[in-house]
Amino acid sequence: MTLSNFPDLELNYNDLKLKISNFNSIFDRFLQDERKQLLNNKNEYLKELSTVYENQKNSEKTLDHLRAREQSFNELLEKERVEREATEQEIQTIQGKAEAMQKRKQTILDEIERCRVVLTTKRHTKEELDSLKRKQEQLNMPELQFWQDYLGLRMEGVHEEVIRFVFTNIDEKNWDKPFSFQINLSHIDYEVTHCRPPLLILDDLVKKLNQSRDFYQFLRDIRKGFIDYHKGRES
Repeated sequence: MTLSNFPDLELNYNDLKLKISNFNSIFDRFLQDERKQLLNNKNEYLKELSTVYENQKNSEKTLDHLRAREQSFNELLEKERVEREATEQEIQTIQGKAEAMQKRKQTILDEIERCRVVLTTKRHTKEELDSLKRKQEQLNMPELQFWQDYLGLRMEGVHEEVIRFVFTNIDEKNWDKPFSFQINLSHIDYEVTHCRPPLLILDDLVKKLNQSRDFYQFLRDIRKGFIDYHKGRES
């Protein structure tokens, strides 16, 4: 095939050139718009990236702040735990002391009640003894008067519940010479606290008195003891 076989082409170069020029203009505007869009996208991306970075920094600050608060809160919780344990220990100690005090109080109340019963019993016993003593004194007044008038016996109050008995008419050379003893009447059993002159048989006489409760026989025995003592000194 030769060139002669191809049809003839009529080319309008000016029109083609114009079209090419328009295309280039359109393509240039497209490129320009794309560059501008890319630049805007880049700027928007950088702006968003800056915002994200700033947000990240703020988030890190917030996180650090929260961590610091968490640390402070944990320290506060630990402090409160220690204080709570100390308070609970103190409460247990106080409760223990309160229970001990309550037991001590009950013990004291029981002791007070026991003492009250004992005192009441002793008071009743003393009242009974005082009543018996008064009755015995009334019964023995005639005999006591005899002892005072004919045997030279007198009684002297030393102080409450203690009486001194003084005998005379024992020493034939000196009828007024005293022989005496003191007796304590404050207890159930009699107790001789002083005897002049001292008698070796005194303890036996007091023991016999506390067994028999016969006080006038005791006076007879102790007077006889003074007489025997005097005769022994004279011989």
